[in-house]
Parts: sequence; C-alpha cells; structure tokens
Amino acid sequence: MLLGVDSFLEFITQHKVEFISSERVVYSREHKYIGTMDFEAIVDGKLSVGDFKTSNGLYNSVLMQMSAYQFASEEEAEFLGKPVKYENRYAVRLAKESEKEYADRMIKKNAVRELQGKQPNEIKEYQPFEWLVESRETHERDFKGFLSAKDLFTWDSETDFFNNKK
Repeated sequence: MLLGVDSFLEFITQHKVEFISSERVVYSREHKYIGTMDFEAIVDGKLSVGDFKTSNGLYNSVLMQMSAYQFASEEEAEFLGKPVKYENRYAVRLAKESEKEYADRMIKKNAVRELQGKQPNEIKEYQPFEWLVESRETHERDFKGFLSAKDLFTWDSETDFFNNKK
C-alpha cells in the first residue's frame, strides 16, 4: 500500500493537483439521487471531479458513478447561480494488496482455470497505483448509463417479490 501512496503523491506533483473539496455530498434534484464525491480538484489546469478506489482494478461502473457526481455538482452550482463545468473525471486506484498477495491471487486464479480445462490468463504486472481519466466528451454517454442503472435498480426494488411480500 505504501508504494501506491508514494505513486499517488508523485502523480499529484507531476499533474499539479490542487484539491478544492473532498468527501462532498452532492444531490440531483432533477434525478433524485445523492452521492459523495471523493474529490474536486484542478488537475493539469482543468477543473475535475474524482473518485478514489481501493480495489483490484478500475471497473467500468466507475465511469457512471463519476458522471453522476459531475451532473449533480454542476446542477447544484447552476441552482446556486455559480455555474461550473468539469473538464475531466478521474478515477484513482490505490492497490489494497501487496505485490506478493497479488501474485498469489493470480496464481490461484490460474490454477482454478486449469482445473476447469481453461487456458491460464497472462499475469499482468502489479500496479500499486493507477488512474483513469475521462473527458467531458464521454460524460453524456456515461450519465445515460448511470440513469439506466438507476432506473433498473428502482424497477427491481419496486417489483421484487421477496422484498414486497406482505
């Protein structure tokens, strides 16, 4: 984990990151959702929204999550008469396992694959820190995905037989 933190601190220096806010609750009146935006910052001179992850990878769902934060924050700013437009969205991942733990997990995964008669996967290099940046151009696409997932969640909650059993 220390290697990941050191890499993150190096990233902050290289990209001239200036944090504006952290752990800020954002709410969309229009779409009725709430979330906690991990950070808002100027990165390489561009206003950006971001999310920290401590996971084994950066998954596609983070694009929707960051886009939802962006939409809600921009909606709030507009409501307050101080419009903002984020140029980028950052997902920042710090590894939650050591290099040895990662290697052991990958070896076990491949052993299971071999028992299943499948080819082992190539073991990728250990990444203690990584980041993903998405520009404003993909915001609409990712936000549509978020709204679809939100609608599916609502539908499931309303129609689930076991949850709605009387």
